[in-house]
Amino acid sequence: HVLFRLVAFIYRLISKKQIWIISDRLNVAGDNGEAFFKYVVKQKNKKFKPYFLISKDSPDYKRLNKIGKVLSYGSIKHKILFLSSPYIISSHADDLVINPFGKQWPYYANYYDYKFIFLQHGIIQHDMSNWLNKKNKNIHIFVTSTTKEYESIINGNYLYSKKETKLVGLPRYDFLNSKSNTNLEKIILVAPTWRKKLVHELNSKSREIKLGERPYNKKFVKSDYYKHYKSLLNNDKLLLMLKKHGIKLHFVLHPAIIQQRKDFKVSGNIIIKENVNYKDEFEKATLLITDYSSVAFDFAYLKKPIIYFQFDKQNFFEKQIYTKGYFSYEKDGFGDIFTTVEEVIKTHLFHTRSNP
Repeated sequence: HVLFRLVAFIYRLISKKQIWIISDRLNVAGDNGEAFFKYVVKQKNKKFKPYFLISKDSPDYKRLNKIGKVLSYGSIKHKILFLSSPYIISSHADDLVINPFGKQWPYYANYYDYKFIFLQHGIIQHDMSNWLNKKNKNIHIFVTSTTKEYESIINGNYLYSKKETKLVGLPRYDFLNSKSNTNLEKIILVAPTWRKKLVHELNSKSREIKLGERPYNKKFVKSDYYKHYKSLLNNDKLLLMLKKHGIKLHFVLHPAIIQQRKDFKVSGNIIIKENVNYKDEFEKATLLITDYSSVAFDFAYLKKPIIYFQFDKQNFFEKQIYTKGYFSYEKDGFGDIFTTVEEVIKTHLFHTRSNP
C-alpha cells in the first residue's frame, strides 16, 4: 500500500501531462469510450495523455494499442496511473471502473482525487436513479442525448443539476453511418437486453471467470427469457423463410448473458454473436428485433425498421437495476410491439410496417 501511494505521489510531481483514463466495458471496447478515445488521440494535445483501459485478455486490446496507449486492467501501471489521474472517463459506471482497488480502497481513499466523466452506454429511457445517483456515483459530467432524457436526470431523483448534466449526445454516433441500400446485407438483428434476476454478480471472486464476465447460471434455462428466445431461434417457419429469402439472422447475446452461450443451439441461417462490434452490426442489418434495449435508439438514428418483442411486459422491471421511467414504448417507441413468437414471425418479420 505504501509503495503504490509513494510512486503515485512521485508521478504526480514529475508528470508534465494530465493522465486521462478512458474505458468501455472492461473486457470489450467499441462503445462511447472508444469513440471518445479515438477523438482525443487525434487532437495530440500536449496538456494531457489519454490511456484506454481494458483487460489484456480482450480481443480488442491489440487493436486499440495501434490507436493509442492502452492500460491493462488491474496492472501495477493501471493502479499507479489511477491514483495520479484527475479524470476517469467511461461509458460504464460499474464499481470496477471507478475503484480498481476493491475492498482495499480505504488505504488509498485520500488519493482518490479524480473526477468521473460518464459518457453513457446508451440513451437512458428508464429510471436508473437508484444506481446512478450522485451519492452512489458522484458523476462530475453526466452526458445525455435527448431533451426528455436530459430533463429526466435534472428533474428526477439522481440529485444532479444542470451543472453536471450536459445535453451533448453520444460520442459513438459521430462514427455511426448507414450503408447505402446497395451495400446493405440481408441481415435481421436480434439484440435483447438482459435480466438482472437471471445472472450472477459481475465481480465474482472465482479465478475461472474472466474480467467483465459473470458465472454461468444453471437456472437460466428454466426462465421465460430463455424459453422465448429458444422458441424464436428454433421456429421451423422462421428457418424456412430465412433460407427462402437468403436472409441471415444474427442473435446478439448481451454482454451480461454471454456466459449462457452454450444454452443456445441454432441452425440454418441463424448465427449467435457475442462481444460484437455493434457499429458494424447496426450498419449492415436491415431490421432490428429487440425488447427494451436502448440499441433501438441507434437503429432508429439510422432510420431503419424496428420490432419490439416484449413477452414479459408485465414483470420486466422486477429486480432490474432500474424502474419504469419517462419513456413509453407505446407512445415514444420506434416500432410495433408484440408479445408472442407467432406474432413476430407471422405478422411482421418479413413484411414489417415499422418505421422509426
